[in-house]
Amino acid sequence: LMSGDILQLHCQYDSTNTDRVTHIGLDERTREMCNQYYISTQDLSLECDYDHLTPSPSPTFHLTATKYEASSQLSETVSIGQITGLALDNKHNIYFIHRGRNTFFSRSKLAEDPIVKMSRSFTFLASLGSGLFVVPHGLSIDMHGFLWATDVGLHIVLKIHPDVGEVALQLGIPGRSGLSRSTFDKPTDVAVSPSGEIYVADGYGNSRIVVFSADGGYLREWGSPGSKTGQFQVPHSLVMDSRGLLYVADRENARVQVFDAFGGFKAEWVSRSASHASSAQAEGG
Repeated sequence: LMSGDILQLHCQYDSTNTDRVTHIGLDERTREMCNQYYISTQDLSLECDYDHLTPSPSPTFHLTATKYEASSQLSETVSIGQITGLALDNKHNIYFIHRGRNTFFSRSKLAEDPIVKMSRSFTFLASLGSGLFVVPHGLSIDMHGFLWATDVGLHIVLKIHPDVGEVALQLGIPGRSGLSRSTFDKPTDVAVSPSGEIYVADGYGNSRIVVFSADGGYLREWGSPGSKTGQFQVPHSLVMDSRGLLYVADRENARVQVFDAFGGFKAEWVSRSASHASSAQAEGG
């Protein structure tokens, strides 16, 4: 895009049962007419009706053994890029995973340690994962304190020791995407059950939940592309509660689906915007 270029956006808006003026805009929470995503450099600014969007410079972080400081200047120590996952251990230490100088479309290994450990007072404690990742995505922690991370560039899931950063288990074949018992296509997140079973959201390329035993053996799976019950359009995040219920953030369907450990459907939580869309389709809008 060059300065002065105009982006043309087409969308459908159903005004059934709406009794107020609704404007097109950049924020669907207030304008409601369109939901748009923009990936841009720091120099891009957008105007849409009453809304103006100018991305602020992405901060880098200076990390030391005692503190971190956000800065708009380039760090000569540790560069923090896009943060894509957070986890909290039983000591209230915070782990986050980031992409350093890489992006979603990168193909080379990260130069930085992608996993950073901090205390609840934001004291830097450690960094992990050197040489393991290309495009980090999800991060979670199990009941034993092990970290679980996904890489949508390498199509793998890693179980990582939180103290030494060693890989304890790998699922998937690095660099090979697929739809099989041993391959993923851009897996997004992991949840571990109280019994140790591993649930993988797979993902951007596939639309399924895959379950493995604690030692990595394939057990079962469910899901297919679509918007019906038990189907997914980018299963993006997972959480399992103490009862063994699995909560799946079904991103492009704008809902959360709840399942038992074997994929039995329990509930669906649909977002406000998705409810409006469903109502419009039912009424022929």
